[in-house]
Amino acid sequence: MDSQTIRTALGKLQAEPGSKEAWESLQSSVKQGGGDLSSDELARLLDSAREKHAERGEWIAAAKLLELAIAGAEGSPRETGLVREQAKLLSEQLFDEDGAAAAYLRLLELSPDDKEASQKLEEQESRRARYTELRASYVSEA
Repeated sequence: MDSQTIRTALGKLQAEPGSKEAWESLQSSVKQGGGDLSSDELARLLDSAREKHAERGEWIAAAKLLELAIAGAEGSPRETGLVREQAKLLSEQLFDEDGAAAAYLRLLELSPDDKEASQKLEEQESRRARYTELRASYVSEA
């Protein structure tokens, strides 16, 4: 991971969160590994950038940075907390219930006794069941 490339990409994303070129550069640099940037420093940079995007309500950028942070933290104790944040962000900010469900399932893989993840999955399933019932009701009334 080349620190200069990562810092440049993160800086460009702060100004232009939709920059395809900056995202590609950041993703390839993070996945490349090695280089002059430690994993702790990478985590700090990604967290800081994500917080700035979240402060401005740039939730898609925050979600992408969180995904990169999770990839970098895979297998570490930090991964569980990041996956929990991802599930909440997907559900509460992006309204991506399928993505949130996948994150909660991953959280249960990492922490099988996680009551919050189990509860959120049950709530999602309950909403889906109600939606199906309501849809059937509306169709029969039409």
